[in-house]
Amino acid sequence: MLFSAAIAGSAAALVLLPSSAAAKPCAEHRGDAKAACLEHRAKQAYPAKPTWSDFKARATAYEYATLHRIAECEMGTGPKVKGSPWRVKWGVLYGTYSSAFGIWNGNFATTRAITGYPWPTSVPAEEAFHALALARKYGFSAWGCF
Repeated sequence: MLFSAAIAGSAAALVLLPSSAAAKPCAEHRGDAKAACLEHRAKQAYPAKPTWSDFKARATAYEYATLHRIAECEMGTGPKVKGSPWRVKWGVLYGTYSSAFGIWNGNFATTRAITGYPWPTSVPAEEAFHALALARKYGFSAWGCF
């Protein structure tokens, strides 16, 4: 009896977990809870499950334009990818340099530590945040295309 109650409790807990299919991180919240979620995310430098809007809101106009130019120059243009307005080559994985920004692979340990985002990633906003973290730590001059 105790065993079946524990299983039932576990099943109930599983039902209450938020859907991973939610498109926006605060979408499941309503009213004051949604406002609090949005306010909390706005204060985070690198929010969990970032959207392109999160990236654009945190990058200055100069950083945004410069990173866009660097991505086009470093790896070239690519197809439109859901989650980004930029037509660049997202998700590039090479032996020495990777990402749309041509980041030296040794730098991803640093950007993972700063952002908390995995590398490699299939999320354009996370990839852009990796580049933004690197630019803010070392400047843009490390890129040959700057």
